[in-house]
Amino acid sequence: MSCNQNTPKTEHNTESNQNQANMPSPTSKVGKMEDQVMALHEKTMQDLDSVMGLKKELKSVAAKNGLSKADNDSIDANLHRLQKSDDDMMDWMNNYNEPDKMMAEDKAVSYLNIQLNKIEGIYAEMQRSMIEADKFLKANK
Repeated sequence: MSCNQNTPKTEHNTESNQNQANMPSPTSKVGKMEDQVMALHEKTMQDLDSVMGLKKELKSVAAKNGLSKADNDSIDANLHRLQKSDDDMMDWMNNYNEPDKMMAEDKAVSYLNIQLNKIEGIYAEMQRSMIEADKFLKANK
């Protein structure tokens, strides 16, 4: 949508109406798939705060003197997994594009299925990394 404020807006001449006309219906197969992808994206985004908090806690534990090599290795592994899940999410967001509204429905659904599989994998890995970090932190309080 442009920011041109000089164009008169009427019911028949608005970019908003044009964009809405090109949006898939939420009841269409493409619309439903987009909703699924975006819902899981939002759910995963909400967990990023927890990822950041766990990384901070792990770094705090790592700063203590007297940790064993095994504990330091475990902290490093947990930090790496958490960072990877964060990086994977950022990469997915940077590479995701809404399907072109002129794309054939079967191609759009195929693309969205691929994206849904990717974001499901990212979500699952993020959950695993948070669980492992949490287990380590609880065992080392």
